[in-house]
Parts: sequence; C-alpha cells; structure tokens
Amino acid sequence: MVTMRDVAALAGVSQATVSYALNGDPMISEATRSRVMAAAQELDYAVNLSARNLKSGKSGAIGLVVQEIANPYVSQLADAISEYALGKGLQTVIQQTLYRRESETTILEHVISAFCDAVIFSPSKLTSRQIKAQLHGKPALLLSAQDENPEYDVLQTPGKRAMREATDYLFASGCRNPVFFGMPYIPLTECVNPLNSATTRVVGYESSLANHGMKPGPQQFINPPDWSPGTSRQTMLDYIDYDLASNRKSSPRNRCGNQVSFDAVVCINDAAALGVIRALIDRNISIPDQVSVIGFDGISQGAFTAPSLTTVAFDFDDMARQAVDTLVMRLDEASGKTQTNTRQQPQRLTAHYQLLQRESTKPL
Repeated sequence: MVTMRDVAALAGVSQATVSYALNGDPMISEATRSRVMAAAQELDYAVNLSARNLKSGKSGAIGLVVQEIANPYVSQLADAISEYALGKGLQTVIQQTLYRRESETTILEHVISAFCDAVIFSPSKLTSRQIKAQLHGKPALLLSAQDENPEYDVLQTPGKRAMREATDYLFASGCRNPVFFGMPYIPLTECVNPLNSATTRVVGYESSLANHGMKPGPQQFINPPDWSPGTSRQTMLDYIDYDLASNRKSSPRNRCGNQVSFDAVVCINDAAALGVIRALIDRNISIPDQVSVIGFDGISQGAFTAPSLTTVAFDFDDMARQAVDTLVMRLDEASGKTQTNTRQQPQRLTAHYQLLQRESTKPL
C-alpha cells in the first residue's frame, strides 16, 4: 500500500510537507503543493480520511446544503463553490433539502456534523439559532436567513434593488403594463423588512410600479405551483388564454387576434422565464415586439434560448469566493490561526450582479 512516505520521497520533500500540502495549508508554496499533488496522483495515493480526522479533528471538507439541486441557479452556484473550495484545499459535500424541515435537521445532524468542518447552508425552514444548535460550534455561512439578526455570516442577493432595476429597465424601454410571474400579490405595507429572497423580488417589482405611477394589485401577479420551466410554461399558457378570451369579449376588433393586455413579464427567476418564453411562442406572441420577458439569476441556459433572455445575472464565481473565503476565515478563527482572539461579528455580504440586455427585451 502506498504511504505518505512514498509520496514524500517521490516529491523530494518531507512527510510533514506532504501532509501540509494535502491539507491545503497556506504556508506551502503553490509550486511545492503542485509537486506533491503530482506525486500523489502518480502513485495513486489516497488520503485516509478516517485516520486523518481522528488525528487532527479536521476532515478538509465543507458542506454545501441547498434546497434543490435540479434548479439550474443552484447547480451553477454549487459548481462555482466546489471549484473554488478545491483551490483552497477543501472538498465539498453537497446535499439538498427539497424545502423540508426534517431534511434540514437530518443533514445537519448526520452529515455535516459527522463529515464536514463547516457548512454553507441555504435554509428554508430553520432559523440561525436552530442551525447553531445542530452544528455544535462548527462555522457556517448562510445563503439566506430566516431571522432578522442571524448568528452566522450571510451572503445575500439584493433582490429588491436588482428587481426594481430590472423593472425600471422595462419602463425605460417603452413597456407600460408589466406583470409579475412567480409569486402571489403581497401588499407593500406587509413587506417592510422582507427576509425571504423571493419576497424581496416582489417588493422590488412593486416599488418600480409605484415609482411609475401604477398601483400594484393582484391582477398583475401570476402564481404558478412551482418555478420549473414545464410548470411555468403551462401556467403562462393558461394565463394567456384567459387574457385573450377577456380581450376578445371586451374588444370586437381583437376577436381573431392575439393582442394581450400586458406588454412585459417580470419573472421570479430564469428557469421560470424559459417556460414563459416558450408559452408566448406557442401562442404566436412576438418577443419582444408584443411582450418583453426579463429573468433573474443569470443561468447559462438563458444565453442560448431563442430569443436569448435578458436577465439580472449574478457573478457566481464572486459569490463562491466570498462564501468560501469567509468560511475559511471562520475556520481559522476557531483553530486560533488568526492574530487576534476576538471573533468578528456576523457579516452581511452582498452578491454582485449586472443587468444583461439580450433579445427578449427591447433595447433602450
């Protein structure tokens, strides 16, 4: 069986250097680490995680707990986090909760606590205090928070600001009656300090309408059972058919036409937007001449639809960097590697984004 001594001999370094290199210790230069990794690969050397865990108390792995891996936004972010973490010498264990409280609790108790040094977690049910009770002191970073003053660092997407900017863009391009796809109507008075990321997007849309002299109401919201492209397509088809039927009753001139009452669809995310685009095409409604469509997330598929999707695009690589670097800082604090013994207070980090104008909206 190949041992660490064999790897050290081939790489021309000490066993201690091999250990540090395989654990991603920043004291090891990139050249030395590359030499050690090449030697380990040539010898088919595999680290015995169980033995290493017993000796050091560390696994060299972080958990990434998300709500739904099938969501293209989530899978793209998971890919970026996994790749960046690997560059830091960390493996990533990915789990999904499917929005279930029981799954969130079980994963934290039996997977993260047993195999991971820390976790990046996107909760849908548990508060940060409940998460803390499950982790027994292990560091965590939250991709969303269910409480106003979370006990962990949070990397948040600026849903309100970004969605208001997206809706403002539609008005600037000539749209006058945009509808919102993906959530039910929520009065602004009930959303003073929204925590849910989807709700912040609703607030951004409604704020833009109010700024343009429109009063938001239930008639401007389309609420599908879920945000998958297939479900979104069917929900949008039903909405279009209902709208066309209403228009034909009220306007005899439109009895044989396809003139809808709305001229833009603001979508909760890109996956839903893909279904919306397909539904509009199915009903021979021209995009963007009759109806503009704008998404939210920036998944790679949006660049290849016909028409390509205008969207609020988040920088996945930057999100991965912020999340992993913050988690590594917390791990260093816990192990005493920082120069100060004072633990920094939880931070609220913000994801960077840009509005990508493509073919599904009119140019300014």
